[in-house]
Amino acid sequence: MTEDKLVDAIDDSMGRLRSDSHSDLAGRMVLDNVPKNLQRTVCKVAPVGQMFLDYVTEHPGTTPAALREVLQVSKGAISQNARRLIKLDLLTSYKQEDNLKAVHYAVTKNGQLIGTAHRKMRGIVHEQEQRLLDQYTDDEVAAINDFLKRAVGVLR
Repeated sequence: MTEDKLVDAIDDSMGRLRSDSHSDLAGRMVLDNVPKNLQRTVCKVAPVGQMFLDYVTEHPGTTPAALREVLQVSKGAISQNARRLIKLDLLTSYKQEDNLKAVHYAVTKNGQLIGTAHRKMRGIVHEQEQRLLDQYTDDEVAAINDFLKRAVGVLR
């Protein structure tokens, strides 16, 4: 492949990444793994909300502080997503009698279904990524990683 064609191919790939086309696949994978009656609800939940449900499904009683650390999002993002998920009847919040200041989260039955579907999707995507990475040497993966870090920096 000539240098010009390689640059064009990289530019094309970066354009597809910028357009978020990669998230369409993830969204479809989650939709395919929830009951039909929940599919409209899933469409109302942002990707970070799905990660929120995934984590709380596996860690009932999670606090906003723990979620901020795990999801690497702001306090406001946690609060906003929690309100939306509660409104959609996917999440509940509660306080324990021994500490009335700390808020804890638990998923509802529907929230658990969506959280579990998200976790399943993540596992499938991880397997696909691993198969792709296995085709390259460690040095090639390091070079690709370096390039992607720089490209993301340019996009921000």
